[in-house]
Amino acid sequence: MAWGQEPVAFSPTETLFSTPTPFFSATPEPSPVYQLGEVVVHTEKEKGETWEGRDLDSLKNDGRLSSFLNNAGGLETQGMGGAKTFSNASIRGSSPEQTLILLNGQKTNQGFDLGLIPTGDIERIEVLKGPAALAYGSDAMGGAVNIITKPQEGGASLGASGGDFNTWQVQGNSGHWKVGPWEGSFSGSWYQTGGYTVNTDEVSGEMNQDSQWTLGDDRLMLRAGYVYKNGGAPNGSSLSAQDTGQFDADDREKRNAVDASLEGEHRTGDWTLRSFLSYGFADITRLNPLGPDVSAGVPLTDQNIYNNFGLKAEAAAQWSGVLQSLNLAGEFRAQNVQGTEGLGEGLRWDNIGSLSTQGLLEFTPSLSLDLGGRLDWHETYGALVFNPEGTLKYLLGKGQDIYLEAGTGYRYPDFDELYHPTITYLTGPNTPVEFGQGETGNPDLKPETSVNLEAGTDLLWGKVLLKLSGFLKAFSNLIVPGEDGYIWTFLNVPHAQQVGGEIALRWEPWEGFSLNGDYTYVDSRDTDSGLLIQARLRQKLSGGFTWRPAPGAQLSLDGQFVDRNPAIYNGPQDSPPIVIASAYTVFDAGFKLDVAKDTHVFLTLDNLFNQTYATVQGLPMPGRYLEVGTTIGF
Repeated sequence: MAWGQEPVAFSPTETLFSTPTPFFSATPEPSPVYQLGEVVVHTEKEKGETWEGRDLDSLKNDGRLSSFLNNAGGLETQGMGGAKTFSNASIRGSSPEQTLILLNGQKTNQGFDLGLIPTGDIERIEVLKGPAALAYGSDAMGGAVNIITKPQEGGASLGASGGDFNTWQVQGNSGHWKVGPWEGSFSGSWYQTGGYTVNTDEVSGEMNQDSQWTLGDDRLMLRAGYVYKNGGAPNGSSLSAQDTGQFDADDREKRNAVDASLEGEHRTGDWTLRSFLSYGFADITRLNPLGPDVSAGVPLTDQNIYNNFGLKAEAAAQWSGVLQSLNLAGEFRAQNVQGTEGLGEGLRWDNIGSLSTQGLLEFTPSLSLDLGGRLDWHETYGALVFNPEGTLKYLLGKGQDIYLEAGTGYRYPDFDELYHPTITYLTGPNTPVEFGQGETGNPDLKPETSVNLEAGTDLLWGKVLLKLSGFLKAFSNLIVPGEDGYIWTFLNVPHAQQVGGEIALRWEPWEGFSLNGDYTYVDSRDTDSGLLIQARLRQKLSGGFTWRPAPGAQLSLDGQFVDRNPAIYNGPQDSPPIVIASAYTVFDAGFKLDVAKDTHVFLTLDNLFNQTYATVQGLPMPGRYLEVGTTIGF
């Protein structure tokens, strides 16, 4: 699956760093990276966050990528089971369907989730929040999360951990091996949990390999992996629970998934030529919600098989002068899903073709414009759509800039939104009120379009970095879950907008101790009616510190306050509307100690103050979660 800062002195250290080429954008010009405590802040056009090096220690310890990403400002991960597995992500109040998850710049299968990525192989994580993410095309209206992996360096390792709720985990990798021009690594893991509430148990395992052949300036990279998951997944198939703050206790999910990619790179003169071939497969079986007894619903089983094929060619070059870089790319993707009722004859194909270009223009040493555009053809709608995006940036000084970003987006409904199997409930005294009388997909959905604007500044003063931004997204035909009568389905909101702002602070008051804080506010509403979009993120406040009291020792504390728009449900029969607010505060702590070279022990403590809180789906987590473990290097 393609699965496969070091703390600095008081003044940030300037280094050269090149972000891997985005799937549909120009190769970024190598530019300064300012390392400040726990966060690496890029000064190129991407205005998101990047984690690498020691930032990833806690992630590689406990392997919970969803929980790790949830600490990012303005980003939420939505978990459907124990340890937030069967999960996806949303950024700044966007829906998960508007947030694109990439592996090494490659788009992932619709059936993909964050729990499929082996955390031990992750080299870097990039989160793009603004219009710059539109360079990745459809499904990135709300932002993108790009996860970079590479062959493991160093020797072999074996790790194990255990925690509350009968949770156990084992991880291992072969270490980095090299035979002539061939190098790579193998890794795998096994995980089980009893779950922290009803029906959140899970058993999962994964195996993956990452290898590379280097011949002079040419490279060939092969990544492949397999994942098995089986467990409770509240909300796994219920439309009435998506984006609404609810959960349905009876949902379960079984998943087998394979992903593989082959990437070639050849350099000739000023140009770098790249080609990509990828394939993804996911077999997902979901048990639809039954309610409190069999009479409350129809016990259908929904099995979907996703196939995703991708072929891409790209040429990129860098120069000095006004035109700093240029990228040209073409891509063809074919994806299909086989499923149960709702898919017509049981098989739906979707073919997408794209052409894109992006260039970086430097008018003066202080003023630059990163400008690009995509032309997409989508078979389902017979649409040929052009979407431009660009970033104008002015450098005020070292580590200080102001920027303006703008772009347009176009998102096609996914298979589940269009063809989710119809479920009808028999209303009665025991029917859960949130079910209404059933749920179904909506094959009449129109594609979403958007205009995205953002302005902001990054201000670095010695040990302190302040990031400020404001953003506006204007949507036509925004896709939201909603009630059509008492039937849950997906609907288009003709006109909607999101207006908000973010502030982020990074400060290292002394060596080995760093502080961070983020606040995001979003107003999401139907501009025709003036009503709020239900259950979307309204505000998130997160922050914490990392302290390294001695070489090899690290202590961290993170806290979050999350608040969402209320969700209102009419329910069946003559029951009154129910208003469900979704807000919580939680604190997590972690400790790591290196006891020898490549060997350490760790402890994590989630929900430190023992507060019962809810995830995005309203799934309660009662009590603290303690996990201890060790990783041994060979």
